[in-house]
Amino acid sequence: MRPPLLLALALVTVCLVVPVQAATWHVPSECPTIQAGVDSAAVGDTVLVACDTYYEHDIVMKSGVCLTSETGEAGCVTIDAQQQGRVIYCLNVGGAASIVGFTLTGGLATGAAVWDSCGGGIYCEDSSPTLANCTFLDNGSTLAGGGLFCGMNMSTALTNSTLWRDRDSPPPIRSGPTVTDCMFSGNTTQTGGGAFSYLCSPTLTRCTFSVNAAERGGGLCCMGDATSLSGCTFLGNWAEHGGGGIYITVGSSATFTDCAFSHNTSAEDGGAMQCEELSSPAFTGVAFTRNTAVGYGGAVFCNGASPTFDHVELNGNTAGGFGGGMRFSGSSSPVLNNATLSGNTAGDGSGLYCGDGSSVTVTNCIIAFGDGASAVGSDGTGGATLSCSDVYGNEGGDWVDCIEGQGTVNGNFSADPLFCWDEIVFTLNANSPCLPGNHPDGSSCGLIGAGGIGCPATGVAENAHETSWSAIKAMYR
Repeated sequence: MRPPLLLALALVTVCLVVPVQAATWHVPSECPTIQAGVDSAAVGDTVLVACDTYYEHDIVMKSGVCLTSETGEAGCVTIDAQQQGRVIYCLNVGGAASIVGFTLTGGLATGAAVWDSCGGGIYCEDSSPTLANCTFLDNGSTLAGGGLFCGMNMSTALTNSTLWRDRDSPPPIRSGPTVTDCMFSGNTTQTGGGAFSYLCSPTLTRCTFSVNAAERGGGLCCMGDATSLSGCTFLGNWAEHGGGGIYITVGSSATFTDCAFSHNTSAEDGGAMQCEELSSPAFTGVAFTRNTAVGYGGAVFCNGASPTFDHVELNGNTAGGFGGGMRFSGSSSPVLNNATLSGNTAGDGSGLYCGDGSSVTVTNCIIAFGDGASAVGSDGTGGATLSCSDVYGNEGGDWVDCIEGQGTVNGNFSADPLFCWDEIVFTLNANSPCLPGNHPDGSSCGLIGAGGIGCPATGVAENAHETSWSAIKAMYR
């Protein structure tokens, strides 16, 4: 029997509460395979896997079992499914189960039934295990969730072989897996390249989605649930149709806190994110930087949705069509509070574009230094209402198009925001008119934009625009 091992703190934390009589099953010294270890384990037991590469697929997980690598880190154990099936399968696996410290690769989910074509790395149905310190690498599926699929009651919730709910009698939304410090990279599928959540509401903390690809939702897709993400990064993901980083649909109320979307691409709309179908995601402290859409919405494209954006930054994003930072259509009703939109590029609406009856509420925001026919554009059916906002230095004009006439009312103005341009995060010079107490007409608007003071007063405010503008352009070219 392998001698006792000192496990990583994360491993100890995940597997801390176990019955007194709990056993530890060692792979491969006692059990020749990981599946044999899981099969041998009872509720409360630990399956401890020695560092190595294991060629297994379709490992069936159990409730109450803690499956861990001996160090608790992803680099210790690799499970390679060699394209012969999924890596791990979870059905009705409760929250007491955990999977800690693995690299899951080579998984492939494909089959005639819908649930057979979801979740190449891990498939979770009616399950809520804890996943920690795992890497989902180069997995795939033919329908949804290249790396991870999280769904509820899949056998009854899906009809006509489509990922769609019966709106007259939708299945319940339940809490899904807790996913912490995991990486999803190089995974591919039709929807949700890195991961897909369907009526599942997983909680993801400090996870990274990089270089995943899908038709929609290159990094992640959230459908009809309340997925929660905190401290997550979406980098270099790609979508053929919409949502390079993430695709949100069917009434989803996903929340994002302190997340970053950078260098994601959509061959159509929503370089970083696309939301639609009555979804209402909320973004707080999120940065959208250098994302690209060949069509509309360099960072964000929303159709028939009502997202909220609070203390967010959209900098250096590009759209081939309208809406360098954001494009809203389908009677969307987004709300922006304390947002900074700077250096974005589009044919029209370098900052944002409102169309198809959409109505945007913009409060305490900065829209500056954009390239396009106007800072805020419209097709004539949509519009934006701004208050306590600074619109300045945009190539096609500032208070023009659908916001013409708003520049001198409701605390709005046009003045150089005086960014601290030596940082990616656009904080403000102490002289900035966007800081509390510095408003040009004395209005008590409070902080304008996403960032507070970040550098001392220079005493050369008259030259600040030229310097900051050239620095901003250099950052995004």
